[in-house]
Amino acid sequence: MSEPTFDAIIPPPEKIPYPIVVSNPHSSVFLPKEYDPGLPADITHFDMIDLHVEKILDRVPHLNIPLLTQLVSRYIIDVNKGLDEIHPSQVRSHISPDMYRATPNTRNGLGLIPKMVRTKSGIQNIPGNDNLSLDEIERRISEYYQPYRTALNETLSNIHREFGMSLLLDIHTMWRMPYRGLNADIVLGHRDGLSCCPEILDSATQFLQQKGLTVQTERFYQGGNIIQSHFNLSQQKHALQIEFANDLLVSPPDSFDADPDKISFLNDVMLGLIEHLGEFSLERLAMLREQQKPPQTHAQEPYQAHEVSSNGPTL
Repeated sequence: MSEPTFDAIIPPPEKIPYPIVVSNPHSSVFLPKEYDPGLPADITHFDMIDLHVEKILDRVPHLNIPLLTQLVSRYIIDVNKGLDEIHPSQVRSHISPDMYRATPNTRNGLGLIPKMVRTKSGIQNIPGNDNLSLDEIERRISEYYQPYRTALNETLSNIHREFGMSLLLDIHTMWRMPYRGLNADIVLGHRDGLSCCPEILDSATQFLQQKGLTVQTERFYQGGNIIQSHFNLSQQKHALQIEFANDLLVSPPDSFDADPDKISFLNDVMLGLIEHLGEFSLERLAMLREQQKPPQTHAQEPYQAHEVSSNGPTL
């Protein structure tokens, strides 16, 4: 594999101002030249691609915040799925039980290697992702999956070591589903309160609402495998998935064409949100450290006798 499979913009540690890492796992449409998945001609690519996320993040490095972007399309392998999310029907030979976990993703054909794709004529199989050998699965994992996940893990570990805290922001786009109760501009996913403390979640929600955006924090898009793998609140490791509604980025709303004015607005929103959460996190860290300090005990001053003056004779 000659082409890079991911892009990582990591400033020197001394220049990173906040304990934040930004991840973009799903915006690429790039297919390596040695691979042809046999995608149907009438595929609606953007049903599985987080359209234009790279555009709303392109100013993040200006803040000296680490930014990681997966450069290989999720049609090859999805870096936001678990390694055990492989459906047995995709594999040519018998697979061991630890390679398959029944999840909504695998049942819907959207596991580690997607089996199904939406087209204009309906849901269809992806021929190149069916009848796979174990060697082919391992090749995709080692060449396209592990590099991104390893770099993300190392970057977060370094941030946590430097600050004593880390906050992962995993960025995606979504289609609104008003018929299912999802009509917000943004969804903040937090694994139902497990991956991010309430204070950070509330702070992010309030900032976005002040920008005139509607925010939903429950039911939908609660965080994929990247979020699931990178939180531990007892160690101050936080992770938040951020889903932007597609129509916030494009014009007309049902097209796939980026709107420069909308993109510029979301650029400003992302920069502002990072700075807001960064300052909030530093203040919160300082408060927690202050609370953890042992109470100071003041040593008792030695007793000193006070002289008593008297107008009477001294003996």
